[in-house]
Amino acid sequence: MKGVLPCNAEIYAVFDCAPEECIRERVVAFGFDNFDKSGYPAAFIFDDELGLCEAGTIENFKCFEYKENDRIADALERIADKLDMLAETGAEIEQDLNTLAECTGYIAPPVYAPAEAKGAHYLRIGGSVDAG
Repeated sequence: MKGVLPCNAEIYAVFDCAPEECIRERVVAFGFDNFDKSGYPAAFIFDDELGLCEAGTIENFKCFEYKENDRIADALERIADKLDMLAETGAEIEQDLNTLAECTGYIAPPVYAPAEAKGAHYLRIGGSVDAG
């Protein structure tokens, strides 16, 4: 085994040993010159009886677990909440823009004006305006 990278994340190999019991062993390294059936780098665990061995080749291997799954789920929930808030804010902004659009307009130049004459845009403001 030439290339081995230590595993700094809390990743566990799960082995199905009894009807309702699973054994979890911490992955200690990945071999980047060894690949499993899926084409991923092989994950190695340290077993008391077998020593350093490839997790996927051991009998009763079930899957890998990543301990930080709850942190990922929390982050996804926060992202979903922010997207919902943006959708609500976007609806409010759209309503405000529609209201503002009702207060604006364009006055075309008179028919007797020269061809290069431009019209005027206006903003209608109701109520009193304090310029000071």
